Amino acid sequence: MIELKAGPELDRTVAVAIGDPRMPTAIIPQYSTDLNAAFAEAEKSGLFGDDGCLRMAIDSKDWVYEDLDHYARATTPALAICTAILAAKDYDFTHGDLDAMGALNPT
Repeated sequence: MIELKAGPELDRTVAVAIGDPRMPTAIIPQYSTDLNAAFAEAEKSGLFGDDGCLRMAIDSKDWVYEDLDHYARATTPALAICTAILAAKDYDFTHGDLDAMGALNPT
């Protein structure tokens, strides 16, 4: 899995993944750097249901989100949540191309 980098490109990809590809860049929440925005979207997406949890990894300072179907690991809690949201939406992490979901050039 490719590690995603926090920033506007990832924020727009998350916005597209959650269902609004026409959302103007100026009003996209900073999901990848704002824990409150990321957590709120994760709750709306159902990631923190009965089995979802966010924790610090035992073997490093990374953050891990996991549930029965998804596992995401990143350097910050917000980034781990963004990764989990994309995993839940079947984002293909093998190539690392954020534009694969049409985030940069919405139709």
